[in-house]
Amino acid sequence: MEDARRWLAERGVVEVGDRWVDAEGPERPLTGNEIALSWAGEVFTDECLDVAEQVRLAFGLLDLLDDYWVTCEIRFADRGSEGSLPADVLWDGYRRRLEADRDAEAVTYSLWVDWFEDHDTVATAFAEVLGNDIDHVVAEGSDALLRRADRVLACSG
Repeated sequence: MEDARRWLAERGVVEVGDRWVDAEGPERPLTGNEIALSWAGEVFTDECLDVAEQVRLAFGLLDLLDDYWVTCEIRFADRGSEGSLPADVLWDGYRRRLEADRDAEAVTYSLWVDWFEDHDTVATAFAEVLGNDIDHVVAEGSDALLRRADRVLACSG
């Protein structure tokens, strides 16, 4: 999350107290959605970062802004002309947020409408966020793994 905060600050978007502002026009606070709409896609054009770093930074923005649009940009990048994002980094980002104790609404909504409702991606998405790990989930039964399973099952129908 700190890398995302720093990356935004380099672009003039800073957090002041409990609100976000554009350093050039700090008189009006910015919403997380405004920042996501303006900057989340730019992560994937930052040539200073390799693709895996771009994905990690995008998930950092998601953690920071908690806005569904960030997940849209992740999906656009994965399905874009440059080819798929590194699957290990992409799905690890989803799994970690599904396991986290904090709210995961943007992530579960993204899985539901962007990945599970698409016939081309549903099997891979479900396998990556839960199916491949089901034996581990059952055997270990940790709170984090059960939280992930619960969230995935709730949004997968």
